[in-house]
Amino acid sequence: LKSFNEPQLEALVDEALTRNVNLRIAAARVDQAQASLRIAGGALTPAVGVLARGGGDLGGDGSGLSGVLVSASWEIDVWGRVRYGQRAASGQLASVEADFIYARQSIAALVAKGWFVAAESALQRQLARDMLAVSERLVELAQVRRRVGKGSETDVVLAQANVQSYREGLRKLDLAREQALRSLEALAGRYPAA
Repeated sequence: LKSFNEPQLEALVDEALTRNVNLRIAAARVDQAQASLRIAGGALTPAVGVLARGGGDLGGDGSGLSGVLVSASWEIDVWGRVRYGQRAASGQLASVEADFIYARQSIAALVAKGWFVAAESALQRQLARDMLAVSERLVELAQVRRRVGKGSETDVVLAQANVQSYREGLRKLDLAREQALRSLEALAGRYPAA
């Protein structure tokens, strides 16, 4: 993106990477996979628990019982169930991270493509407007030529058909530009203006 030297495009890509709903979902999946890996790895380490109870008036029941319970447990992974579970969680994390990276690149590429389609259609619209103005002038010239006897009705009708063709092309370019802008808004997580 930096090579295009378009600050507005870079800002739009940054906005899309920050606000795009699909990318947020992918980031949440990465967080979920990281938590699953921590849980899977936790079974490989010993667990220690402490429970304390104060007696007498502090205990609240008047029994006078007090004590501390310390417990420790550790699952011996003889058959590899815990290790294989951790490896599976690690593989799942790598897969989800790769999906997230792909989603980021894909969104950036779609934003850039939409940006260039909108820019291209704007340039084509200007050319189409110029062509329409020239073709309207040609209709006037064809009508003048027919009046002075140098042209025919066919020339006038053909020139008018060209005008309609350019108007239709201009309408299609307007529609293409609007669609590209709506696509950019959706990618950027904005509410579409149209």
